[in-house]
Amino acid sequence: MATSWVTQAQTYLQGKKYPDLSDLAQKILTQEPDNPTTYAYGIIAFLAQEEVEAAQELWLQAMLNLSESACQAIINLLDQIATEYHDNAPFACWLRQWIWEVVPDNVENLLLFAELLAINHNFTRLQELELPQYIKQRSSEHINVTTLRNTLHIIFKEIEDQSIQPWQKELLDVGVERIDNFPNIIFLSALIQHHEKQNTLFTRHLLEWCIEQQPNNCDYHYFLVSVFYHLNEYRTGLELARELTELAQQHGTFLHQLDAIDKMLQGLIHIRGKKQQEYQEVGQRYIQTLEQVVQQDVDTINDMLQRTIRAPFNVPFLLPYLRDDLANNQYLKQKFIGLITTCIQRRNGVFDHQHRERDKLRIGFLSHTFRKHSVGWLMRWYIKYTNRQKFDFYMYALVNQPDQFAHEFLLPKCQACVYYRDPKAMADHIYKDQVDILIDLDSVTLNAVGVVLAQKPAPVLVSWLGWDAMGIPTMDYFVVDPYVLPADAQAHYQETLWRLPHCYIGVDGFEIGVPTLRREDLGIPGDATIFYSAQASYKRHDETVRLQLEILKQVPHSYLLLKGIGDQQGIQEFFSDLAQEMGVNPDRLKFLARDVNEYVHRANMGIADVVLDTYPYNGATTTLEALWVGVPLVTRVGQQYAARNSYSFLVNCGITEGIAWNGAEYVEWGMRLGTDAKLRQNIRQKLYLSRRTSPLWNGRQFAQEFDQMLEQMWQNYLNTHAGV
Repeated sequence: MATSWVTQAQTYLQGKKYPDLSDLAQKILTQEPDNPTTYAYGIIAFLAQEEVEAAQELWLQAMLNLSESACQAIINLLDQIATEYHDNAPFACWLRQWIWEVVPDNVENLLLFAELLAINHNFTRLQELELPQYIKQRSSEHINVTTLRNTLHIIFKEIEDQSIQPWQKELLDVGVERIDNFPNIIFLSALIQHHEKQNTLFTRHLLEWCIEQQPNNCDYHYFLVSVFYHLNEYRTGLELARELTELAQQHGTFLHQLDAIDKMLQGLIHIRGKKQQEYQEVGQRYIQTLEQVVQQDVDTINDMLQRTIRAPFNVPFLLPYLRDDLANNQYLKQKFIGLITTCIQRRNGVFDHQHRERDKLRIGFLSHTFRKHSVGWLMRWYIKYTNRQKFDFYMYALVNQPDQFAHEFLLPKCQACVYYRDPKAMADHIYKDQVDILIDLDSVTLNAVGVVLAQKPAPVLVSWLGWDAMGIPTMDYFVVDPYVLPADAQAHYQETLWRLPHCYIGVDGFEIGVPTLRREDLGIPGDATIFYSAQASYKRHDETVRLQLEILKQVPHSYLLLKGIGDQQGIQEFFSDLAQEMGVNPDRLKFLARDVNEYVHRANMGIADVVLDTYPYNGATTTLEALWVGVPLVTRVGQQYAARNSYSFLVNCGITEGIAWNGAEYVEWGMRLGTDAKLRQNIRQKLYLSRRTSPLWNGRQFAQEFDQMLEQMWQNYLNTHAGV
């Protein structure tokens, strides 16, 4: 009888049938008045229905009728159920609070109760617990350090304040007193606050606290610089990066020094302005230091990695912004990432894959950009049109959780979406899902991606869309097209270049809002020529800026509109000083604020007569948007992937006008398009017609070609591993 009713009680509890559970407990209580399990389930049922007084009465009844050991058995069962239902935070919170009220000396329960309050964001109640004072009154042997560590980690990753409050400071002090290397726990909480909660201000204060505890920790300083850059406080971030450079030389490794130079360069690349000379000097130091690092052996690099929490796969990220040098950039990137990969594989291992065949391939997508981001905007068309009879899709969101955009356009077509911050846990999950082909959408824009890919969690690994190829030895393919890399580029890639027949991306177009930008608001006459450039500051190379200003100088009655992420003061100084140097009136430069959203941004591009592309790093999504709204474009074609995106898109639209192969041709095309309104109109007409004919604007056709590619990649794998 006892086993039967307990099973039924558990069934009611799992199904949240709390009134039924209450009735059952009261029925059994009349038959077994001395059974502590009956009282426990009765109390649970009342608490689940928030009938606190009824639960209290039942507990008092138990205390009157049962022995002390039986009452303890009730508490033990409540604790067990609270642990089992920890993910149901409100329910578990009621149980923990009850246990705390009847057994206030149970420190373990109190810590778990505090943890649940944080998860529920009930910080007022959490503060009322006076947890710091309670812990200070207990000796270390009465406190489970692991639970304390987890509780404080969860509290600080859930806090919604923008600065550290006094009661939070008391908790930090307790953590320092009781937990070894406690700043690392808070550091992890800070990263979650930044990436998951977007509470960057609180992240900043947590990192500053960590630095107070360990002032020579290079990792803490490195991420604090990143936070200031994220807050668009580039000048403060740059000063901190300079301090990090000195710190790394005194207390860090060669990798820390490279990290510091990288951070300095990031700041300078955003600011420019009066710091252009320093930017160029630090750019050279960055390349020279990277060249020195890749000469180290694996054991030396491995020793360096033991002194950092980072696996710095993204260090070569800035190379294509500095120069168009396909051979040397690829060499440095692949050499550096190869060393880091070997170290990660020593630590985490590499997965071994069993031969398998199935009717539907499992395709995984790995990214931190399942959101309103260029990657999300572009890949949604493939997800929409792919053949669902052939593939099952799995989304693996790393570091950043998918936003509403992803939930609307990407995730409904997938079997599952998995989120992890920990790259090793992500790799394990991908492997257990038995994904056949894993497509990396981020490349070296995120360190954690490299950690996942280094372990080879799927038999076939592919880079697509997000950046250039990863350059990691475990990768199999890099998806390109006939134009975005030169014909001889394979010699510089260890991944096999898979050239799709037309373009490496195809979309049905872009949604466009209502324009808010007008000539009269900018003081530009109706008959003037408007050149336009909307790129982040790190894409603005001084040589190309000079070419753009030369075009402006040679085209009378013209203006240049500039917009993009970066230090606005620095960008204005950068362009204005060069303009004066070249004899161009700075009043012909118009600096625009960012638009309220992507839709308005695209609509406002229509004000332009000609878009002037950047080099050595072209626009990608911005180029597609310009072509979709019908604006002629001047682009300079280089050798590297980043310098050929616009070229590929123009060719696929049937446009040859505006394609330059050197600086002189760039200026020539800018002058021609700037002065020939009829030529511009002809190009606009071609662009509008291309919407019906170009493979670039045909998401369905692209999906078919991409599907065929995936099938062939898998067949290649099967052929290679036949009989293995």
